[in-house]
Amino acid sequence: MDYLKKINNPFYLKGGNILKKIVFLILLALILFTGCFKKNNENDNQNNETNISLDDLNYESDLLEISSLNDILKLDYINPGLDKYDIKVVLYSKKENKVTGEISLPTDTWNTGLLNDGFYAISLNSKDVLIYNKNCEEVKKYKIDSNEIWAFANVSPDGNTLIYADGLNTNIIAYDLETNTKKTIGSFKDYIESLGFIDNNLYLKDGNGNLFKLNKNSVEKEKVLTGLYTTYLNNYYGIGKTDNNFVLENENKKLYVEFDSIDELPIYANDFGFVTYSIYENDAIFKVYDIEKNKKTDIKIPLSNEYYPVVSKYNDENIIIAIKNKDNKYEYYVKNIIDNDSVDIKINNNDVVSNDDNEEDYEVSIPDYETKTEIASKYIENVPVIKQFPNYPTGCESVSATIALQYAKEKITVDEFIDNYLDKSSNFYYANGKNYGPNPNETFVGNPRSKSSFGCMAPVIEKALKKYYGNNNYVINATGKSLEEIKKLFIDAGYPVLVWVSINMIDTYYTSSWYLENGEQYKWLANEHCMVLIGYDSDNYYFVDPYKGSEVMYKKDITEKRYKELGMQAVVIVK
Repeated sequence: MDYLKKINNPFYLKGGNILKKIVFLILLALILFTGCFKKNNENDNQNNETNISLDDLNYESDLLEISSLNDILKLDYINPGLDKYDIKVVLYSKKENKVTGEISLPTDTWNTGLLNDGFYAISLNSKDVLIYNKNCEEVKKYKIDSNEIWAFANVSPDGNTLIYADGLNTNIIAYDLETNTKKTIGSFKDYIESLGFIDNNLYLKDGNGNLFKLNKNSVEKEKVLTGLYTTYLNNYYGIGKTDNNFVLENENKKLYVEFDSIDELPIYANDFGFVTYSIYENDAIFKVYDIEKNKKTDIKIPLSNEYYPVVSKYNDENIIIAIKNKDNKYEYYVKNIIDNDSVDIKINNNDVVSNDDNEEDYEVSIPDYETKTEIASKYIENVPVIKQFPNYPTGCESVSATIALQYAKEKITVDEFIDNYLDKSSNFYYANGKNYGPNPNETFVGNPRSKSSFGCMAPVIEKALKKYYGNNNYVINATGKSLEEIKKLFIDAGYPVLVWVSINMIDTYYTSSWYLENGEQYKWLANEHCMVLIGYDSDNYYFVDPYKGSEVMYKKDITEKRYKELGMQAVVIVK
Protein backbone atom coordinates (compact mmCIF):
# COMPACT_ATOMS: atom_id res chain seq x y z
CA MET A 1 0.00 0.00 0.00
CA ASP A 2 2.42 2.40 -0.97
CA TYR A 3 0.81 5.66 -1.68
CA LEU A 4 2.06 5.86 -5.19
CA LYS A 5 2.51 9.45 -5.49
CA LYS A 6 5.78 9.32 -4.25
CA ILE A 7 7.40 12.74 -3.98
CA ASN A 8 10.72 11.26 -5.23
CA ASN A 9 11.10 9.52 -1.92
CA PRO A 10 13.59 6.69 -1.33
CA PHE A 11 11.37 5.50 1.49
CA TYR A 12 8.53 4.53 -0.57
CA LEU A 13 5.88 3.97 1.84
CA LYS A 14 2.40 2.88 1.29
CA GLY A 15 -0.85 3.40 -0.05
CA GLY A 16 -1.22 5.45 -2.71
CA ASN A 17 0.04 7.59 -5.19
CA ILE A 18 -0.24 7.64 -5.99
CA LEU A 19 2.06 6.73 -5.49
CA LYS A 20 2.95 5.34 -0.40
CA LYS A 21 4.30 10.06 -2.47
CA ILE A 22 7.64 9.57 5.09
CA VAL A 23 6.02 12.75 6.46
CA PHE A 24 8.30 14.51 4.26
CA LEU A 25 6.86 17.14 1.99
CA ILE A 26 10.22 17.97 0.53
CA LEU A 27 9.47 19.69 -2.67
CA LEU A 28 10.73 19.62 -6.22
CA ALA A 29 12.08 22.78 -7.80
CA LEU A 30 10.77 22.25 -11.30
CA ILE A 31 10.31 24.41 -14.36
CA LEU A 32 7.08 26.36 -15.05
CA PHE A 33 4.09 24.41 -16.30
CA THR A 34 3.78 25.47 -19.91
CA GLY A 35 0.27 24.27 -20.56
CA CYS A 36 1.36 21.76 -23.17
CA PHE A 37 3.37 18.59 -23.41
CA LYS A 38 6.18 19.97 -25.52
CA LYS A 39 8.80 22.56 -24.77
CA ASN A 40 10.73 24.77 -27.15
CA ASN A 41 14.08 23.20 -27.82
CA GLU A 42 16.87 25.57 -28.70
CA ASN A 43 19.43 22.88 -29.31
CA ASP A 44 18.60 19.59 -30.95
CA ASN A 45 22.17 18.34 -30.90
CA GLN A 46 22.80 15.14 -29.07
CA ASN A 47 25.36 15.50 -26.30
CA ASN A 48 27.56 12.82 -24.87
CA GLU A 49 27.04 11.63 -21.35
CA THR A 50 28.32 14.14 -18.84
CA ASN A 51 31.35 13.05 -16.86
CA ILE A 52 31.32 14.59 -13.42
CA SER A 53 32.77 13.61 -10.10
CA LEU A 54 30.38 13.23 -7.23
CA ASP A 55 32.81 11.47 -4.96
CA ASP A 56 32.44 14.13 -2.29
CA LEU A 57 28.72 13.34 -2.04
CA ASN A 58 29.41 10.43 0.26
CA TYR A 59 27.04 10.35 3.21
CA GLU A 60 25.71 7.42 5.21
CA SER A 61 22.26 8.94 5.79
CA ASP A 62 19.42 8.12 3.44
CA LEU A 63 19.05 10.37 0.40
CA LEU A 64 15.52 11.74 0.33
CA GLU A 65 15.55 13.98 -2.72
CA ILE A 66 17.64 15.64 -5.38
CA SER A 67 16.28 18.91 -6.73
CA SER A 68 17.78 21.39 -9.15
CA LEU A 69 17.50 25.10 -9.86
CA ASN A 70 19.91 27.01 -12.10
CA ASP A 71 23.45 25.86 -11.26
CA ILE A 72 22.65 24.23 -7.94
CA LEU A 73 21.72 20.69 -7.02
CA LYS A 74 20.18 20.35 -3.56
CA LEU A 75 20.43 16.97 -1.91
CA ASP A 76 18.47 16.16 1.24
CA TYR A 77 19.82 13.37 3.43
CA ILE A 78 17.87 12.18 6.48
CA ASN A 79 17.87 9.88 9.46
CA PRO A 80 14.22 8.87 9.25
CA GLY A 81 11.35 8.98 11.68
CA LEU A 82 7.63 9.31 11.09
CA ASP A 83 6.89 12.54 12.88
CA LYS A 84 10.35 14.09 13.22
CA TYR A 85 13.71 13.42 11.61
CA ASP A 86 17.27 14.70 11.27
CA ILE A 87 18.09 16.25 7.93
CA LYS A 88 21.34 17.29 6.23
CA VAL A 89 21.08 19.68 3.28
CA VAL A 90 23.94 19.66 0.75
CA LEU A 91 24.31 22.13 -2.13
CA TYR A 92 26.37 21.08 -5.15
CA SER A 93 27.51 23.34 -8.00
CA LYS A 94 27.13 21.68 -11.39
CA LYS A 95 29.51 24.18 -13.01
CA GLU A 96 32.24 23.76 -10.41
CA ASN A 97 31.59 20.04 -9.78
CA LYS A 98 31.89 20.44 -6.05
CA VAL A 99 29.93 20.85 -2.84
CA THR A 100 29.45 24.54 -2.08
CA GLY A 101 27.97 24.07 1.36
CA GLU A 102 26.19 21.74 3.73
CA ILE A 103 24.29 22.07 6.98
CA SER A 104 22.66 19.71 9.46
CA LEU A 105 19.28 20.80 10.81
CA PRO A 106 18.15 19.63 14.27
CA THR A 107 15.52 16.95 14.82
CA ASP A 108 12.18 18.39 13.72
CA THR A 109 9.58 18.20 10.95
CA TRP A 110 11.09 20.10 8.02
CA ASN A 111 10.12 21.32 4.59
CA THR A 112 13.00 22.47 2.43
CA GLY A 113 13.18 23.94 -1.06
CA LEU A 114 15.44 25.80 -3.44
CA LEU A 115 15.42 29.58 -3.84
CA ASN A 116 16.90 31.68 -6.60
CA ASP A 117 19.94 32.41 -4.42
CA GLY A 118 19.99 29.51 -1.96
CA PHE A 119 17.42 27.43 -0.12
CA TYR A 120 14.89 27.61 2.70
CA ALA A 121 14.04 25.35 5.62
CA ILE A 122 10.74 25.54 7.47
CA SER A 123 9.94 23.94 10.81
CA LEU A 124 6.29 22.89 10.78
CA ASN A 125 6.39 22.68 14.58
CA SER A 126 8.13 25.87 15.74
CA LYS A 127 6.99 27.92 12.70
CA ASP A 128 10.58 29.08 12.05
CA VAL A 129 11.46 30.03 8.47
CA LEU A 130 15.21 29.90 7.78
CA ILE A 131 16.78 31.38 4.64
CA TYR A 132 20.24 30.19 3.51
CA ASN A 133 22.58 31.32 0.74
CA LYS A 134 24.38 29.08 -1.76
CA ASN A 135 27.07 28.32 0.81
CA CYS A 136 24.47 27.09 3.34
CA GLU A 137 25.01 30.16 5.52
CA GLU A 138 21.95 31.43 7.35
CA VAL A 139 21.08 34.93 6.13
CA LYS A 140 17.57 35.42 7.57
CA LYS A 141 15.33 33.89 10.18
CA TYR A 142 11.61 34.56 10.53
CA LYS A 143 9.48 33.54 13.50
CA ILE A 144 5.90 33.24 12.30
CA ASP A 145 3.23 34.10 14.86
CA SER A 146 0.75 31.33 14.19
CA ASN A 147 -1.17 28.92 16.40
CA GLU A 148 -2.43 26.94 13.44
CA ILE A 149 -1.42 23.39 12.59
CA TRP A 150 0.53 23.60 9.34
CA ALA A 151 -0.15 20.77 6.93
CA PHE A 152 2.56 22.06 4.60
CA ALA A 153 4.57 25.24 4.04
CA ASN A 154 6.66 26.59 1.15
CA VAL A 155 8.58 29.74 0.32
CA SER A 156 8.43 31.34 -3.13
CA PRO A 157 11.69 31.24 -5.13
CA ASP A 158 12.27 34.97 -4.55
CA GLY A 159 12.29 34.31 -0.79
CA ASN A 160 9.56 36.87 -0.05
CA THR A 161 6.36 34.87 0.44
CA LEU A 162 5.50 31.94 2.70
CA ILE A 163 2.46 29.88 1.75
CA TYR A 164 1.02 27.34 4.15
CA ALA A 165 -2.15 25.33 4.77
CA ASP A 166 -3.82 26.03 8.08
CA GLY A 167 -5.66 23.51 10.23
CA LEU A 168 -6.89 20.58 8.18
CA ASN A 169 -6.00 22.25 4.89
CA THR A 170 -9.13 24.38 5.03
CA ASN A 171 -7.44 27.58 3.92
CA ILE A 172 -4.27 28.36 2.00
CA ILE A 173 -2.48 31.37 3.50
CA ALA A 174 0.04 33.67 1.75
CA TYR A 175 2.30 35.33 4.34
CA ASP A 176 4.52 38.25 3.30
CA LEU A 177 7.77 37.68 5.20
CA GLU A 178 8.95 41.29 4.89
CA THR A 179 5.74 43.06 5.92
CA ASN A 180 4.43 40.42 8.34
CA THR A 181 1.01 40.43 6.69
CA LYS A 182 -1.09 37.53 5.44
CA LYS A 183 -4.13 36.80 3.29
CA THR A 184 -6.16 33.77 2.27
CA ILE A 185 -5.54 32.83 -1.38
CA GLY A 186 -7.47 29.57 -1.58
CA SER A 187 -9.79 27.24 0.27
CA PHE A 188 -10.28 23.49 0.01
CA LYS A 189 -12.74 21.10 1.61
CA ASP A 190 -10.66 17.98 1.09
CA TYR A 191 -7.13 16.80 1.81
CA ILE A 192 -4.55 18.89 -0.07
CA GLU A 193 -0.83 18.40 -0.65
CA SER A 194 1.79 20.78 -2.00
CA LEU A 195 4.00 19.98 -4.98
CA GLY A 196 6.01 23.20 -4.69
CA PHE A 197 6.55 26.60 -6.23
CA ILE A 198 7.26 27.44 -9.84
CA ASP A 199 7.88 31.17 -10.15
CA ASN A 200 4.88 32.76 -8.44
CA ASN A 201 2.68 29.69 -8.77
CA LEU A 202 2.16 27.00 -6.16
CA TYR A 203 0.91 23.61 -7.33
CA LEU A 204 -1.41 21.60 -5.11
CA LYS A 205 -2.86 18.10 -5.39
CA ASP A 206 -6.07 17.06 -3.65
CA GLY A 207 -7.10 13.61 -2.46
CA ASN A 208 -9.00 12.92 -5.67
CA GLY A 209 -5.97 13.44 -7.90
CA ASN A 210 -6.90 16.93 -9.07
CA LEU A 211 -4.05 19.36 -9.65
CA PHE A 212 -4.48 23.05 -8.85
CA LYS A 213 -2.37 26.11 -9.52
CA LEU A 214 -2.36 29.04 -7.08
CA ASN A 215 -0.69 32.41 -7.64
CA LYS A 216 0.78 33.94 -4.50
CA ASN A 217 -0.64 37.31 -5.44
CA SER A 218 -4.13 36.10 -6.28
CA VAL A 219 -7.13 34.59 -4.54
CA GLU A 220 -8.19 32.53 -7.54
CA LYS A 221 -7.22 28.87 -7.80
CA GLU A 222 -7.09 27.25 -11.22
CA LYS A 223 -7.70 23.55 -11.79
CA VAL A 224 -4.96 22.26 -14.06
CA LEU A 225 -6.10 18.68 -14.54
CA THR A 226 -8.80 16.32 -13.36
CA GLY A 227 -6.79 13.34 -12.22
CA LEU A 228 -9.17 10.82 -13.69
CA TYR A 229 -6.26 8.61 -14.70
CA THR A 230 -3.43 9.98 -12.64
CA THR A 231 -1.37 7.98 -10.17
CA TYR A 232 1.65 10.26 -10.33
CA LEU A 233 1.55 14.05 -10.54
CA ASN A 234 4.08 16.75 -11.11
CA ASN A 235 3.80 20.40 -12.04
CA TYR A 236 3.34 19.69 -15.72
CA TYR A 237 0.91 16.85 -16.02
CA GLY A 238 -0.47 13.75 -14.43
CA ILE A 239 0.70 10.27 -15.33
CA GLY A 240 -1.48 7.20 -15.03
CA LYS A 241 -1.92 3.82 -16.64
CA THR A 242 -4.47 2.00 -18.69
CA ASP A 243 -4.21 -1.62 -19.80
CA ASN A 244 -1.87 -0.69 -22.63
CA ASN A 245 -0.51 2.80 -22.12
CA PHE A 246 0.72 5.51 -19.86
CA VAL A 247 -1.75 8.35 -20.05
CA LEU A 248 -0.50 11.94 -19.70
CA GLU A 249 -3.02 14.67 -18.99
CA ASN A 250 -2.92 18.44 -18.55
CA GLU A 251 -5.46 21.17 -19.14
CA ASN A 252 -5.02 21.00 -22.92
CA LYS A 253 -5.05 17.37 -23.88
CA LYS A 254 -4.51 13.72 -23.10
CA LEU A 255 -1.77 11.66 -24.68
CA TYR A 256 -1.37 7.89 -24.54
CA VAL A 257 2.18 6.54 -24.53
CA GLU A 258 2.64 2.80 -24.99
CA PHE A 259 4.79 1.09 -22.38
CA ASP A 260 6.99 -1.94 -22.77
CA SER A 261 6.05 -3.61 -19.52
CA ILE A 262 3.40 -3.23 -16.84
CA ASP A 263 6.26 -3.28 -14.31
CA GLU A 264 7.39 0.20 -15.35
CA LEU A 265 6.85 2.61 -12.47
CA PRO A 266 6.88 6.38 -13.21
CA ILE A 267 9.28 7.94 -10.72
CA TYR A 268 10.08 11.36 -12.17
CA ALA A 269 8.65 13.86 -14.62
CA ASN A 270 9.76 17.23 -15.89
CA ASP A 271 9.57 19.41 -18.96
CA PHE A 272 11.25 16.81 -21.23
CA GLY A 273 8.89 13.98 -20.36
CA PHE A 274 9.13 11.33 -17.66
CA VAL A 275 11.28 8.48 -16.32
CA THR A 276 10.17 4.98 -15.36
CA TYR A 277 11.92 2.39 -13.26
CA SER A 278 11.79 -1.40 -13.31
CA ILE A 279 14.02 -4.34 -12.44
CA TYR A 280 15.04 -7.04 -14.92
CA GLU A 281 17.27 -9.84 -13.70
CA ASN A 282 20.34 -8.12 -12.24
CA ASP A 283 19.80 -4.67 -13.72
CA ALA A 284 17.86 -1.57 -12.81
CA ILE A 285 16.18 -0.33 -16.00
CA PHE A 286 15.39 3.37 -16.37
CA LYS A 287 13.35 4.35 -19.41
CA VAL A 288 13.46 8.04 -20.29
CA TYR A 289 10.48 9.11 -22.40
CA ASP A 290 11.15 12.34 -24.32
CA ILE A 291 7.69 13.53 -25.32
CA GLU A 292 8.96 16.33 -27.54
CA LYS A 293 11.17 14.12 -29.69
CA ASN A 294 9.00 10.99 -29.44
CA LYS A 295 12.11 9.13 -28.34
CA LYS A 296 12.79 6.66 -25.56
CA THR A 297 16.16 5.77 -24.07
CA ASP A 298 16.92 2.77 -21.89
CA ILE A 299 19.45 3.35 -19.14
CA LYS A 300 20.69 0.09 -17.65
CA ILE A 301 22.51 0.16 -14.31
CA PRO A 302 23.80 -2.99 -12.58
CA LEU A 303 21.56 -3.65 -9.62
CA SER A 304 23.99 -3.83 -6.73
CA ASN A 305 21.41 -2.43 -4.35
CA GLU A 306 18.06 -2.98 -2.67
CA TYR A 307 17.03 0.64 -2.51
CA TYR A 308 14.68 2.88 -4.42
CA PRO A 309 16.50 5.27 -6.80
CA VAL A 310 16.34 9.05 -6.55
CA VAL A 311 16.10 10.87 -9.88
CA SER A 312 16.19 14.52 -10.90
CA LYS A 313 16.96 16.65 -13.92
CA TYR A 314 20.62 17.65 -14.07
CA ASN A 315 20.54 20.07 -16.99
CA ASP A 316 18.78 20.35 -20.37
CA GLU A 317 20.45 17.21 -21.71
CA ASN A 318 20.95 15.01 -18.70
CA ILE A 319 19.32 13.50 -15.66
CA ILE A 320 21.02 12.41 -12.46
CA ILE A 321 20.29 9.04 -10.86
CA ALA A 322 21.35 8.13 -7.33
CA ILE A 323 21.24 4.55 -6.06
CA LYS A 324 22.33 3.29 -2.66
CA ASN A 325 24.41 0.16 -2.89
CA LYS A 326 24.84 -2.71 -0.48
CA ASP A 327 27.75 -0.95 1.19
CA ASN A 328 25.42 1.94 2.12
CA LYS A 329 27.24 4.20 -0.33
CA TYR A 330 25.45 6.22 -2.99
CA GLU A 331 26.36 5.81 -6.62
CA TYR A 332 25.59 8.83 -8.83
CA TYR A 333 24.99 8.58 -12.55
CA VAL A 334 24.57 11.52 -14.94
CA LYS A 335 22.93 10.20 -18.09
CA ASN A 336 21.75 11.61 -21.38
CA ILE A 337 18.04 12.21 -21.56
CA ILE A 338 18.16 10.99 -25.13
CA ASP A 339 21.21 9.46 -26.80
CA ASN A 340 22.01 7.70 -30.07
CA ASP A 341 20.57 4.42 -28.83
CA SER A 342 17.10 5.82 -28.38
CA VAL A 343 14.09 4.37 -30.15
CA ASP A 344 10.78 5.84 -31.23
CA ILE A 345 7.93 5.82 -28.78
CA LYS A 346 4.32 5.44 -29.79
CA ILE A 347 2.09 8.33 -28.81
CA ASN A 348 -1.62 8.08 -29.53
CA ASN A 349 -4.59 10.35 -29.02
CA ASN A 350 -6.71 7.41 -27.92
CA ASP A 351 -6.19 4.44 -25.65
CA VAL A 352 -5.18 1.93 -28.30
CA VAL A 353 -2.30 -0.42 -29.03
CA SER A 354 -0.54 0.30 -32.28
CA ASN A 355 1.16 -3.10 -32.50
CA ASP A 356 0.97 -6.58 -31.07
CA ASP A 357 4.41 -6.64 -29.53
CA ASN A 358 3.52 -5.36 -26.08
CA GLU A 359 3.74 -7.66 -23.10
CA GLU A 360 0.46 -8.79 -21.64
CA ASP A 361 -0.93 -6.60 -18.88
CA TYR A 362 -1.32 -8.11 -15.44
CA GLU A 363 -4.68 -6.57 -14.78
CA VAL A 364 -7.70 -7.20 -16.95
CA SER A 365 -11.02 -5.41 -16.87
CA ILE A 366 -13.50 -7.09 -14.59
CA PRO A 367 -16.60 -8.34 -16.44
CA ASP A 368 -20.05 -6.91 -15.92
CA TYR A 369 -22.01 -8.39 -13.05
CA GLU A 370 -24.22 -10.36 -15.41
CA THR A 371 -21.30 -12.26 -16.91
CA LYS A 372 -18.67 -12.52 -14.19
CA THR A 373 -20.50 -15.22 -12.24
CA GLU A 374 -20.59 -17.31 -15.40
CA ILE A 375 -16.87 -16.80 -15.99
CA ALA A 376 -15.67 -17.35 -12.45
CA SER A 377 -15.20 -20.83 -11.08
CA LYS A 378 -16.09 -19.26 -7.75
CA TYR A 379 -17.22 -15.72 -7.04
CA ILE A 380 -18.40 -14.38 -3.67
CA GLU A 381 -21.16 -11.86 -4.25
CA ASN A 382 -22.11 -8.74 -2.29
CA VAL A 383 -18.73 -8.09 -0.71
CA PRO A 384 -18.65 -4.40 0.32
CA VAL A 385 -16.39 -1.99 -1.54
CA ILE A 386 -14.68 0.68 0.60
CA LYS A 387 -12.20 3.23 -0.72
CA GLN A 388 -9.06 3.98 1.25
CA PHE A 389 -8.65 7.44 -0.30
CA PRO A 390 -8.60 10.17 0.73
CA ASN A 391 -9.09 9.35 4.43
CA TYR A 392 -6.82 6.29 4.81
CA PRO A 393 -3.93 6.73 2.34
CA THR A 394 -1.85 4.00 4.00
CA GLY A 395 -4.77 2.07 5.49
CA CYS A 396 -5.33 -0.71 2.98
CA GLU A 397 -5.01 -3.36 5.73
CA SER A 398 -7.59 -1.64 7.95
CA VAL A 399 -9.96 -1.00 5.06
CA SER A 400 -9.66 -4.62 3.91
CA ALA A 401 -10.30 -5.86 7.46
CA THR A 402 -13.40 -3.65 7.69
CA ILE A 403 -14.64 -4.98 4.34
CA ALA A 404 -14.35 -8.55 5.69
CA LEU A 405 -16.07 -7.57 8.94
CA GLN A 406 -18.94 -5.88 7.16
CA TYR A 407 -19.36 -8.89 4.90
CA ALA A 408 -19.64 -10.95 8.10
CA LYS A 409 -22.58 -8.67 9.09
CA GLU A 410 -20.61 -6.68 11.65
CA LYS A 411 -21.64 -3.03 12.09
CA ILE A 412 -18.23 -1.37 12.17
CA THR A 413 -16.56 1.47 10.29
CA VAL A 414 -12.94 1.87 9.21
CA ASP A 415 -12.48 4.63 11.79
CA GLU A 416 -13.78 2.40 14.57
CA PHE A 417 -11.46 -0.41 13.53
CA ILE A 418 -8.42 1.91 13.48
CA ASP A 419 -9.21 3.69 16.73
CA ASN A 420 -10.44 0.78 18.84
CA TYR A 421 -8.70 -2.38 17.64
CA LEU A 422 -5.56 -1.65 15.59
CA ASP A 423 -2.22 -1.41 17.39
CA LYS A 424 -0.21 1.58 16.07
CA SER A 425 3.25 2.95 16.75
CA SER A 426 5.34 5.83 15.41
CA ASN A 427 8.24 5.21 17.78
CA PHE A 428 11.23 5.86 15.55
CA TYR A 429 14.43 6.95 17.24
CA TYR A 430 18.17 7.15 16.67
CA ALA A 431 20.58 5.46 19.09
CA ASN A 432 24.10 4.07 18.99
CA GLY A 433 24.51 5.13 15.38
CA LYS A 434 21.43 3.23 14.21
CA ASN A 435 17.82 4.03 13.30
CA TYR A 436 15.30 2.06 15.38
CA GLY A 437 11.61 1.64 14.75
CA PRO A 438 8.53 -0.53 15.34
CA ASN A 439 8.07 -4.09 14.13
CA PRO A 440 5.43 -4.27 11.32
CA ASN A 441 4.65 -7.82 12.46
CA GLU A 442 3.61 -6.48 15.87
CA THR A 443 2.05 -3.09 15.16
CA PHE A 444 0.97 -0.78 12.38
CA VAL A 445 3.98 1.45 11.70
CA GLY A 446 2.55 4.98 11.75
CA ASN A 447 -1.14 5.75 11.37
CA PRO A 448 -3.40 4.65 8.47
CA ARG A 449 -4.69 8.22 8.16
CA SER A 450 -1.21 9.52 7.35
CA LYS A 451 0.27 9.28 3.88
CA SER A 452 3.70 9.20 5.50
CA SER A 453 3.19 5.87 7.25
CA PHE A 454 4.31 2.37 6.35
CA GLY A 455 1.80 -0.34 7.24
CA CYS A 456 1.60 -3.73 8.92
CA MET A 457 1.63 -7.44 8.24
CA ALA A 458 -0.87 -10.21 8.80
CA PRO A 459 -0.24 -10.86 12.55
CA VAL A 460 -1.26 -7.27 13.36
CA ILE A 461 -4.59 -7.57 11.56
CA GLU A 462 -5.13 -11.03 13.05
CA LYS A 463 -4.63 -9.55 16.54
CA ALA A 464 -6.99 -6.64 15.83
CA LEU A 465 -9.73 -8.94 14.51
CA LYS A 466 -9.37 -11.29 17.48
CA LYS A 467 -9.63 -8.28 19.79
CA TYR A 468 -12.89 -7.40 18.08
CA TYR A 469 -14.35 -10.93 18.34
CA GLY A 470 -13.11 -11.68 21.85
CA ASN A 471 -13.02 -15.37 22.67
CA ASN A 472 -14.81 -16.48 19.52
CA ASN A 473 -12.67 -18.50 17.12
CA TYR A 474 -13.72 -16.66 13.99
CA VAL A 475 -10.29 -15.44 12.87
CA ILE A 476 -7.73 -17.63 11.09
CA ASN A 477 -4.21 -16.59 10.14
CA ALA A 478 -3.74 -18.51 6.89
CA THR A 479 -0.16 -17.29 6.36
CA GLY A 480 1.97 -19.87 4.60
CA LYS A 481 -0.88 -21.44 2.67
CA SER A 482 -0.74 -21.28 -1.12
CA LEU A 483 -3.47 -19.52 -3.05
CA GLU A 484 -4.60 -22.92 -4.31
CA GLU A 485 -5.12 -24.01 -0.70
CA ILE A 486 -6.88 -20.73 0.15
CA LYS A 487 -9.24 -21.22 -2.80
CA LYS A 488 -10.29 -24.68 -1.62
CA LEU A 489 -10.42 -23.96 2.11
CA PHE A 490 -12.04 -20.53 2.17
CA ILE A 491 -13.14 -19.05 -1.17
CA ASP A 492 -15.05 -22.20 -2.15
CA ALA A 493 -16.70 -22.07 1.28
CA GLY A 494 -17.82 -18.47 0.73
CA TYR A 495 -15.29 -16.66 2.97
CA PRO A 496 -13.44 -13.62 1.54
CA VAL A 497 -9.74 -13.62 2.42
CA LEU A 498 -7.34 -10.76 3.17
CA VAL A 499 -4.13 -11.33 1.19
CA TRP A 500 -0.89 -9.34 1.03
CA VAL A 501 0.34 -8.63 -2.49
CA SER A 502 1.45 -5.35 -4.17
CA ILE A 503 -0.34 -2.29 -5.53
CA ASN A 504 -1.52 -3.02 -9.08
CA MET A 505 0.70 -6.12 -8.90
CA ILE A 506 3.75 -4.02 -9.73
CA ASP A 507 7.30 -4.85 -8.69
CA THR A 508 8.27 -5.02 -5.04
CA TYR A 509 11.70 -4.03 -3.79
CA TYR A 510 13.34 -3.07 -0.51
CA THR A 511 13.45 0.59 0.43
CA SER A 512 13.73 1.87 3.99
CA SER A 513 15.31 -0.17 6.72
CA TRP A 514 15.56 0.22 10.47
CA TYR A 515 16.53 -1.87 13.47
CA LEU A 516 14.09 -3.54 15.82
CA GLU A 517 14.49 -3.64 19.59
CA ASN A 518 15.89 -7.17 19.37
CA GLY A 519 18.75 -5.90 17.21
CA GLU A 520 17.47 -7.36 13.92
CA GLN A 521 17.36 -5.16 10.83
CA TYR A 522 13.97 -4.84 9.18
CA LYS A 523 13.72 -3.95 5.49
CA TRP A 524 10.48 -2.49 4.21
CA LEU A 525 9.15 -3.95 0.98
CA ALA A 526 7.93 -1.16 -1.28
CA ASN A 527 4.46 -1.33 -2.86
CA GLU A 528 3.15 -3.62 -0.12
CA HIS A 529 -0.61 -3.87 -0.34
CA CYS A 530 -3.55 -5.73 1.20
CA MET A 531 -6.70 -6.67 -0.75
CA VAL A 532 -9.70 -8.92 -0.24
CA LEU A 533 -9.74 -12.05 -2.40
CA ILE A 534 -13.33 -12.83 -3.46
CA GLY A 535 -13.10 -15.27 -6.37
CA TYR A 536 -11.19 -16.94 -9.15
CA ASP A 537 -11.53 -18.57 -12.55
CA SER A 538 -9.14 -20.63 -14.64
CA ASP A 539 -6.89 -17.66 -15.43
CA ASN A 540 -7.59 -14.91 -12.90
CA TYR A 541 -8.15 -13.94 -9.28
CA TYR A 542 -10.92 -11.51 -8.26
CA PHE A 543 -10.42 -8.90 -5.53
CA VAL A 544 -12.03 -5.98 -3.79
CA ASP A 545 -9.23 -3.41 -3.91
CA PRO A 546 -9.28 -0.49 -1.41
CA TYR A 547 -6.62 1.30 -3.45
CA LYS A 548 -8.85 1.52 -6.53
CA GLY A 549 -12.11 1.49 -4.62
CA SER A 550 -13.55 -1.17 -6.91
CA GLU A 551 -13.55 -4.83 -7.82
CA VAL A 552 -10.57 -5.87 -9.94
CA MET A 553 -9.07 -9.05 -11.24
CA TYR A 554 -5.48 -10.01 -11.93
CA LYS A 555 -3.93 -12.91 -13.77
CA LYS A 556 -3.01 -15.88 -11.66
CA ASP A 557 0.71 -16.04 -12.41
CA ILE A 558 1.52 -12.45 -11.37
CA THR A 559 -0.79 -12.65 -8.34
CA GLU A 560 0.90 -15.79 -7.07
CA LYS A 561 4.31 -14.22 -7.65
CA ARG A 562 3.50 -11.09 -5.63
CA TYR A 563 1.78 -13.14 -2.93
CA LYS A 564 4.98 -15.17 -2.43
CA GLU A 565 7.11 -12.00 -2.39
CA LEU A 566 5.02 -10.70 0.52
CA GLY A 567 5.54 -13.89 2.48
CA MET A 568 2.27 -15.70 1.60
CA GLN A 569 0.34 -13.74 4.21
CA ALA A 570 -3.41 -14.16 4.56
CA VAL A 571 -6.13 -13.66 7.20
CA VAL A 572 -9.76 -14.80 7.01
CA ILE A 573 -12.94 -14.42 9.08
CA VAL A 574 -14.92 -17.68 9.19
CA LYS A 575 -18.26 -16.58 10.56
